[in-house]
Amino acid sequence: MYFIEEGMNHTGAGLIGLSDRIDVYVIAFDLFLLAGGGYSIIIWCSANILLHMKNNMLIVTPKVREMNKQLNKALFAQALGPLAVCVIPMLTYVYCIVTKADAVPMIIILGFSLVWIPVVNPLLTILFVTPYKMAILKCTFLFSTRIGHDDIQHDVI
Repeated sequence: MYFIEEGMNHTGAGLIGLSDRIDVYVIAFDLFLLAGGGYSIIIWCSANILLHMKNNMLIVTPKVREMNKQLNKALFAQALGPLAVCVIPMLTYVYCIVTKADAVPMIIILGFSLVWIPVVNPLLTILFVTPYKMAILKCTFLFSTRIGHDDIQHDVI
């Protein structure tokens, strides 16, 4: 990966491959291999977990069965969440390296998505796991009703 210097206006502003050197393609291949290999392992493990849960769910209560389904959905969504906010921008960078495109605008735009990973994972958990969702809603409604109740008392006095 090289800084833009050769005939471009964005000197030192971003990383792209302007060279025909083999190391640029090795880096691009490694990034693609890591992303593809990582997500193939996630899919394989999720399929095995679902199969195991399906075979062993006859001995548990319906409440435990539902909780296991919710947790498995949340874990799968958490594994796929970084795909949208990390791997896709990374593969776009790889595309710019391989095609020798100007990557500066893409680095600026897609780089903003990288900071959302710590936000996406908790939100996905809250979305898929009902007890967490209910606890958040309960706290939110409890807090809002307290504020409204205090305001009404002050207006009456």
